Amino acid sequence: MIKKLFFRNTKITGVVIPNGVISIGNSAFRDCAYITSVIIPNSVTSIENSAFQSCSRLNGVTIGSGVTKIGNYAFADCINLKSVTIGSGVQEIGIMTFNNCVITSVTFQGTFAKPVMFNVNAGFEGDLRDKYLAGGAGTYTLSGKTWTKK
Repeated sequence: MIKKLFFRNTKITGVVIPNGVISIGNSAFRDCAYITSVIIPNSVTSIENSAFQSCSRLNGVTIGSGVTKIGNYAFADCINLKSVTIGSGVQEIGIMTFNNCVITSVTFQGTFAKPVMFNVNAGFEGDLRDKYLAGGAGTYTLSGKTWTKK
């Protein structure tokens, strides 16, 4: 487990979570302003609240298929976050997880049983099942205010 506040405010630039880690704790990488990319392996099962909140240079995230839950505000205020890949195991995305991001591309590798609330200032707010998942797994891109499946 990567513990609460473990890397907070450090100057690391890229994060590749090692295989074998099972949880990323609350605020573990919060306010790490120099992180530009994050790769989370299949061994991780949960990303806790605010884990990467306010990583202002973060622009891409890949979430492995072992993750079942992404906590509240996990990537909120990542003001340069444009691309997200969400693994097939994710069943729950917390409130305001992607608030204040500028996401233009989301890849879903699975479907969601529970409501998946998604809040992006420049795009859709609400349950992703209503907006996108009727189209199934795939990559969706934002052009203006319209999301389309590639």
